[in-house]
Amino acid sequence: MGKLALLIGVSEYQPGLNPLPSAVKDVEAMRRVLTHPEIGNFAEVDITVLKNPQRQEMEDAIYNLFAHRQKEDLLLFYFSGHGIKDDNGRLYLSTSTTRKQNDRLFKPSAVAASVLHENMNESRSQRQVIILDCCFSGAIAQGLTVKDDGTVNLQEQLGGKGRAILTSSTSTQYSFEQAGSDLSIYTRYLVEGMEKGAADRDGDGWISIDELHEYASDKVKEAAPAMTPKFYPIEEGHKILLAKSPKDDPKVKYRKEVESRAKEGHEFSVFARRILDGKRNEWGLTPEEAAAIEEEVLQPYREYERFTQNLGNDALLEMVAIPGGQFLMGSPENQPERYSDESPQHTVTIQPFYIAKFPVTQAQWKAVAALPRVKIDLNPDPSSFKGANRPVEKVSWDDAIEFCVRLSRFVEGRLSNKTGKLYRLPSEAEWEYACRAGTTTPFHFGETITTDLANYDGKYTYGSGPKGEDRQQTTEVGKFPPNAFGLYDMHGNICEWCQDAWHDSYEGAPADGTAWMSENNNDSRLLRGGSWYDDAWYCRSAARDWYPRDDWYDSLGFRVVVAAFRTS
Repeated sequence: MGKLALLIGVSEYQPGLNPLPSAVKDVEAMRRVLTHPEIGNFAEVDITVLKNPQRQEMEDAIYNLFAHRQKEDLLLFYFSGHGIKDDNGRLYLSTSTTRKQNDRLFKPSAVAASVLHENMNESRSQRQVIILDCCFSGAIAQGLTVKDDGTVNLQEQLGGKGRAILTSSTSTQYSFEQAGSDLSIYTRYLVEGMEKGAADRDGDGWISIDELHEYASDKVKEAAPAMTPKFYPIEEGHKILLAKSPKDDPKVKYRKEVESRAKEGHEFSVFARRILDGKRNEWGLTPEEAAAIEEEVLQPYREYERFTQNLGNDALLEMVAIPGGQFLMGSPENQPERYSDESPQHTVTIQPFYIAKFPVTQAQWKAVAALPRVKIDLNPDPSSFKGANRPVEKVSWDDAIEFCVRLSRFVEGRLSNKTGKLYRLPSEAEWEYACRAGTTTPFHFGETITTDLANYDGKYTYGSGPKGEDRQQTTEVGKFPPNAFGLYDMHGNICEWCQDAWHDSYEGAPADGTAWMSENNNDSRLLRGGSWYDDAWYCRSAARDWYPRDDWYDSLGFRVVVAAFRTS
């Protein structure tokens, strides 16, 4: 039993056809993964690679792939380049000499898909895989004609055991390259599915043709909705095992754990990190290896963990998903420099929500302050320490509430489907939960803090921490490391308003994470996080403070949350 492949990529064309730089790179990527001994395990000598061939060279290579083969041989044909239809809707695979005359295909310069059909049918091999990454590629599976409704049908002439056709698009769709990637969209995910083992959906250590199609198709539909990859198995073609999955590779194990959690409805960020923490020793990973694996595995999922709201004038508001859960709110009585208002510690259940990645910046404030007034006027430039990317300060609690209402109305007004995002201040419980990001120490960094990690008055230390810099002003958001949720400046830089009224203990506090308001017209409002002006102890995760709702100072700012998406 042999395994043979023909890989063709055409990037260079005659005038009238656009060059496709990714096509020859697609071929190299496929060759790399197919010859990998732990993945495709094809012998180098059994893979023929053609880059920018002429028509006769391409037809000869197709003949040589299929001729004189045994029944059990696995034959793979792969093509990346322009797919062109003639006036009758028949598919042709372009060559480097393919040209058009009067905007019509000059047929002798391209390879008719019927040539591929004929060689497939004449071959004795009963395990054949055809992969076409080209425009109109779905037409290959239906006798080379396209019906008026754009659908295709397999015909009897393609019969035989163990054949499968994978196409990047339907018979009427174009295929695309992807900006920022060396590879075409479809081939990128074919390679990724095999190389990373991600296509091994059942975890049996093998990647079958149907598994590879399912993985690539799902990814392509996310990246390019105008493309619909198609899969045409004949007889047992879907069961052809094309590649091994490196199932013992920690990256593969981790990815499968993450995907399993995702199917259960969990957000990726927290659970993915908990999985890795729990498996790190079992898999024998160094911290550096674990960090690299986390970055590689989680990157494709991060778009689902956040959204960005465009406020206009280049002001973007980045929101990060925070998973629901339970945590112990407040500080233990043995925590240094704590205050009694941080007691009693109590368990709080938090529902999932989104919170801003950074405190509201001056650029974001200016954009929203220009929106129509709801209840009060907003000064478009209130801050003492100027900078578009610095946090806005000298804003009161009432100012922050006005900001949230204006922003919510602005977003809903731009959505024709009336699906809006309701912005507000975080509750005190949501803020502490987001700040801690699963930690129980005084700071999400650990037992102490330094001015290399946050902006506070470094003349004053906490625990065993050293003295540091006293900057005496705010810094741009994002200057210091984030916590495990990917949130910045939760310690220091600017104090942040919360929704809640002030209470001098947690006696009677709600356990469901909602804001705790006052029944006696208490106008004092909660502040969290500490600022550039404050000592280190004041920046702890559990530290609390208050000011009257209409007060404003150059140490007071805020960030916003979205707790729900309205679909009415």
